[in-house]
Amino acid sequence: MSRPVRVVLGAVQFGDEPSLTPMVCLECADAAQAADLAAFLLSVQTGEQTMARQDAAFHTGDIAIKIEVARHPTRPKEAVLASARVRSDPGHLTEALYACSAVTADAAQVFRFFQQALRHFVVTVSVNEQPLCDLLYLIKYILTWTSPVESSPP
Repeated sequence: MSRPVRVVLGAVQFGDEPSLTPMVCLECADAAQAADLAAFLLSVQTGEQTMARQDAAFHTGDIAIKIEVARHPTRPKEAVLASARVRSDPGHLTEALYACSAVTADAAQVFRFFQQALRHFVVTVSVNEQPLCDLLYLIKYILTWTSPVESSPP
C-alpha cells in the first residue's frame, strides 16, 4: 500500500509570468499514484473544459472537490490544517477521498495572499513537491478558510 496523500499549499511561477499562481498540491508517493489520483479526480470533477485547445487535464469551476484550510488545534499561529474532500456522487454522505495535512503558517500565508489577489487557485497532483500540471490542472474559485493565519505579502 502506498503512503497516504498529503496536502501541500504554495504558489508556483509559470515561465516568465510576473505573478505566482496559488496552488494546492495533492502530494503522492510516486508517479503511478499521482496518475491514478489525477484520473480519479478528473472522473468526478464537475467543472468545464473551457478552452477547447487545452489538454483534458485543464478544467474550471469544479464543486465536487472541496478544499478547506482550518485552524490547527495545537499550533493556531504556526500552522494550519489543509484538507481535500472529494465525493464521487453529490448524494453520498461519505467522501471517496479525504486528505488532511499540517502546513506551516509561512506557506499558508503566501498561498492565501495570491489566492485572495487572483480570486482563484489551482488543484493538482505532485511527487516530491513538484506539481504535475500536465496530469491535472483544476482551477477552483471556492475555498473554505477558517484559520486565524491570514495572508501576508511574500
